[in-house]
Amino acid sequence: MYAEDHKLKEQAMTTVAKRTTIALLGTYGFGNLGDGAIQHAAIQNIRKYCPDVEVVGISLNPDDTEKRYKIRAFAITRPAEWQDVDPNKTLLGRLSVFLRQHPNRWVRKLERLLVRLPWEIVLLVQAFRDLSQVDHVFGTGGGQLVDIWGGPFTHPYIMLKWSLLARLRGKRVAFVSMGAGPVHASLSRRFIRWALRLANYRSYRDQGAKDFLNGIGFRNDDPVYPDLAFSIQVERKTARPPAAQRTVAISPMAFRHPSFWPEQDEAFYHAYLEKLADFAAWLIAKEYQIVWFSTSVGNDEYAIADLQAKLTQRGVSLDGGAVRDASTQTVDEVLETVASVDAVVATRFHGVLLSMLVGTPAMAVAYHPKTEHLMADGGLANYCFSIEDFDVAEMKARFAELEQERDAIQTRMAQHVARSAAQLHEQYLRIFDQFGIGYEPKQSELRARAESTAS
Repeated sequence: MYAEDHKLKEQAMTTVAKRTTIALLGTYGFGNLGDGAIQHAAIQNIRKYCPDVEVVGISLNPDDTEKRYKIRAFAITRPAEWQDVDPNKTLLGRLSVFLRQHPNRWVRKLERLLVRLPWEIVLLVQAFRDLSQVDHVFGTGGGQLVDIWGGPFTHPYIMLKWSLLARLRGKRVAFVSMGAGPVHASLSRRFIRWALRLANYRSYRDQGAKDFLNGIGFRNDDPVYPDLAFSIQVERKTARPPAAQRTVAISPMAFRHPSFWPEQDEAFYHAYLEKLADFAAWLIAKEYQIVWFSTSVGNDEYAIADLQAKLTQRGVSLDGGAVRDASTQTVDEVLETVASVDAVVATRFHGVLLSMLVGTPAMAVAYHPKTEHLMADGGLANYCFSIEDFDVAEMKARFAELEQERDAIQTRMAQHVARSAAQLHEQYLRIFDQFGIGYEPKQSELRARAESTAS
């Protein structure tokens, strides 16, 4: 079925009149709306600047990518590893299950030689064929230069494989506003260095990512540009009626949950949620309405359920409109949710970023330095707390301060968003110019050129 579907996609691409095609390469496609926000931004801006350019996806879940973004898409790796595919439907799948479940560890190791290696050869050939259909490959994704999700042969190898095949095909490769780390294995570091050296263009979403790569041996003078999600076109929020009930959107994360996080610590996960529950109970007692939302569909809903259970254990009534679930399944739904509330408390990076984008004051419980960089750059460093040791009493005090300083905070955020969008505008044009991709200049650019010529 996969081979037949892929052949149909390839045939469809050959029927389209030849035009410049950009492939967005990334480990997106399975519910992480942060990754989704980056792809949303890239597609939106490529179409804005270059309406004649075709965008295709290379993702974990081509079906989801095609439905979500209305573009053609190819699989970045073997679908059975990521999608809900019954391995017993194929002989190779049954062999894989038998070997991986065998009690003898040497027999289990045979699965790599007898199943994964043949699969990978097929995937290499298929990827090489797919790349004949595109002109440029843009690596667009914040957290791809990491190895915590399975070691060297997950993200690091995938980035290296596609970069190498693209260059062998004579295509140009860009890694755009990339994040980096953590990376533990020495082989992962090699794969990442090799992949980056193959790229024609590289940039990083903050200085921390660039410094991290320098630290693992990739010395460079590449530019730093903001996360691509800052280039999403949105309307700034309008002031809410003074009489409206104050509302806070909270987005917990299944951080270190044994079922959803590679570095597992169930006691830490529950201790983190206990603190959030204390904070949420305090807000409810002060007659705030709580709105739960998620930016990672399929796992952070469990954190929301656990958080609600902890509130119930505290005797907090969740009836009468004290809480509601926003049920965010798309980037647009996240944007609508965070634009509709008075403040946001989020743990995931893009939960904070998207709140900034629409002008809603945000507090962050940071699980990674990238969030600390984001908050500091946006003038919100005082409202950023480390997930490792944040104090609920301090969080309450900072929230009261955030309420009092709302106007000043929104002004700082608006300035940061405008500055980030301008920097990303510069980056888009820089890449298009370097790669020889024609674009339509904005009216402001035309006026600036005209004024320059006149003077």
